[in-house]
Amino acid sequence: MAASRRTFTAEFKAEAVRRVTEGSKSLAEVSCELDLGESLLRDWKRALATQGDQAFPCKGNLPPRRGGTPTAAGREPAAAGRAGDFQISDGLLRQGVVVRYQFIEAQRERWPIRLLCEVLDVSPGGFYDWRRRPPSDSHQRRGALVAGTETIHREVKARDGSPRIHVELVARGESCSVNTVARLMRRHGIAAKTRRRFRSTTDSNHDRPVAANLVDR
Repeated sequence: MAASRRTFTAEFKAEAVRRVTEGSKSLAEVSCELDLGESLLRDWKRALATQGDQAFPCKGNLPPRRGGTPTAAGREPAAAGRAGDFQISDGLLRQGVVVRYQFIEAQRERWPIRLLCEVLDVSPGGFYDWRRRPPSDSHQRRGALVAGTETIHREVKARDGSPRIHVELVARGESCSVNTVARLMRRHGIAAKTRRRFRSTTDSNHDRPVAANLVDR
């Protein structure tokens, strides 16, 4: 059975492009974080640059962009007060929409979804689209690579870094590059133990007086 085609809202596309153009990360890094193809994100960037607010007509034109980064302090007093109740930092608001969706998913049992979407400046429709979206093949493959990496990392007692773990993954039938393994290990906090350098604490090669051997050892 063919997998259902993923769909994205205009807001999601604009936010993905904004992370590339206004952030410090490359297009490849943003594509990996959002589980998108690089060519797809490149097309969105080109469309937004050439068509502006009229880009992505199939999902509705983008709303007029407000100046600056949206924060709780710039909202109406009631919304700002609710943001304080949630203890949401401005750092979360600067993250991509996927990070905000994940926060809403974690808090939806505690707060109304529409209120969370209002405070985090995302649309409820975009959030529900994200929830219904099945994991892509690339996302599932990365999950399998992470699981395999963690297994090998435990087997070697955390002694090996990404080059050796990559060799073992390939030997077990996984097709991946060493750079991909290194990136996934950094992202998930998988690191090799550093070998402690031997340091000599004694030096008998000297001409200074030697204490008498009182215990006759």
